[in-house]
Amino acid sequence: MKQIFYYLTEHKMVFTCIHLLCLTSFITNSRLHAQVLVSKENQWNVAIYPTFSPEYKSYAIRLLDDTLVNGLRYRKIYYSYDKQNTQWEYQNGMLREDTLKRIYYKSEQAAEVLLYDFSLKVKDTFKIPQFCTLQVVEIDTIKLNDGQLRKRLKLMIKDQPIWGHEYWIEGIGSQFGLINHFNFCETDYADVLLCFYIKGNLIYPMSPLICFITENDEASNEPGIKLFPNPFHSKIELNSNNSNFTCFKILNIDGHLMHQGHIDNPITKINLETLDSGIYILVVQKDDGNQQVKRIIKR
Repeated sequence: MKQIFYYLTEHKMVFTCIHLLCLTSFITNSRLHAQVLVSKENQWNVAIYPTFSPEYKSYAIRLLDDTLVNGLRYRKIYYSYDKQNTQWEYQNGMLREDTLKRIYYKSEQAAEVLLYDFSLKVKDTFKIPQFCTLQVVEIDTIKLNDGQLRKRLKLMIKDQPIWGHEYWIEGIGSQFGLINHFNFCETDYADVLLCFYIKGNLIYPMSPLICFITENDEASNEPGIKLFPNPFHSKIELNSNNSNFTCFKILNIDGHLMHQGHIDNPITKINLETLDSGIYILVVQKDDGNQQVKRIIKR
């Protein structure tokens, strides 16, 4: 009887260990899969808000078919410019991701460039050739809409903290869009990520103001709000141009409300000294509910 008991106990322990090993492997693989940026299931909706010019556009990105280049597997980048995302076109760009969570971009005519490196630690640097050098100043974790926890890196231009900061979210990319975040180094900032989806489900941010900008959303054919200065240091001035704007909101890139107020006069002065340096979204609303959206930058 003792031999049978030992035999059963031993095999039960072996089974339990195997079961736990499989479960751990499943959880680990699921977590790793969920954090893959270069995945066919992912979609980024991006906007360029009017800042230094009246031009704007909104577009969506998906990574669709695979292709091999010099023995390396990439996913081709497709763009859509309609709100329903019914038409997708390939524009000669592609991405790949390695096991160290480094993301590479390549056009068909040029050598690949390192777009992100999620293996960086605090104080590590990331050089953007011919532009600037970013430095990781903080690493934390954020929770997405589906409950996943993702690593987030906060980066600043090295030795230029007044320039503001940029966030990278593992498996998503930058708050300044997926591809063009290098423009963070220049005078005019890059695109702004509006919404990120996996399999058509909104994953980030929690409560977006809008996920695709159209001409009506920008109210570009109507007299609108003029603001000065932009970029600003502590205050901005809104000139409503005798239009029927009644209130405003200022949101950060994650869609969180930072400031709000009423527009009671043709000229409204707003004190924003308490805001950190960076990019914010100004939303002004008319009495009929129509909105105008602009991007503002605090130095």
